[in-house]
Amino acid sequence: MRKLLTVLFLILLIETVPVSCSFFCRDSCGCDPSPGPQKQINIISWNIETVSENYQTLDTSFVYDFDKVYKSLRIDKRLIVSFEDSSVVGFSNVAYACSPAPLKAIQTIESIKIIAANQTAFKDANDIIQIGDNIINRFRMTYYFDANFQPIDTFIYQRLIYEEDKYTLKLMERPFQEVKMKFNIVITLSDGKVLELNDQRLRIK
Repeated sequence: MRKLLTVLFLILLIETVPVSCSFFCRDSCGCDPSPGPQKQINIISWNIETVSENYQTLDTSFVYDFDKVYKSLRIDKRLIVSFEDSSVVGFSNVAYACSPAPLKAIQTIESIKIIAANQTAFKDANDIIQIGDNIINRFRMTYYFDANFQPIDTFIYQRLIYEEDKYTLKLMERPFQEVKMKFNIVITLSDGKVLELNDQRLRIK
């Protein structure tokens, strides 16, 4: 009985008394004896590719079925930024503190616009896309190739961004004939930064 009470007391003590990460981790774990500056990323630019379902890069001069071609969006250039965190790591947080966490962006996406750069008929001869039209509603967006494609405004709403994230854009309707689409993607971040991905092309049927 005494041994059981001793064990319970030690567990309670460890749970309630703040301890440093190094108490539980070796150097290879990446922990320091005391909490240091927390790192995040500042997004500088985005990269976009035209890809297939298995992420193979596609040649945009070729024609593809509208539902077999995607635009893959990910962070291209970023800066590492740090801020001081005075919180103390306790036992219940040791696994998190000792495991490398993905770096989170200091920004979120405020809005995305997809601006047509050429005129084309799409669903039928009367469905004319004019130069300058925002055609965001013709696309859906998801995380990697998750099947749950959502309206872009819904998908980005208050979504945190992590360094290794990839997002996928997909057209939702088949054109009535072969279509050559040209458009620019304008991404506005929560800090007011506007980033453009110009001269995007899709040749679809």
